[in-house]
Amino acid sequence: MRSEDNIGFSLLEVLVAFVILSAALVAANQSLSYSFRSFASAKTARAADRVAEEIFAERLLLSNQPSEEEGVTSSGLKWNLKREPLSLGRENSEITAEKLILDVISQADGRAARRYVSYGLVQSRGTGDAP
Repeated sequence: MRSEDNIGFSLLEVLVAFVILSAALVAANQSLSYSFRSFASAKTARAADRVAEEIFAERLLLSNQPSEEEGVTSSGLKWNLKREPLSLGRENSEITAEKLILDVISQADGRAARRYVSYGLVQSRGTGDAP
């Protein structure tokens, strides 16, 4: 029991309060850090989706020859597009197709942010070019 003239907190009480406060601040800091990383990742994914939409819209109507292209967007995202013929398993098939593979690369770490694959009809024999 304390005496009446010894009011205030003991050193042990202050240290316990400090440890509890420190643990709460560390947890809050980790939570904020995770939130910022998640936001940055979502922002990069949305930008990659826009890039893919633009590139596929432009390139789907172009030449159907196997090729590789690359570029950088105004926002700094790099992209690589690979166009290759798609084997349908039969020789002299009436329908030919192609496969487009688009990698959008993050500017932050240089890793692929997203990979998109699209398949398209190239030509149907006897009916001319596919739409």
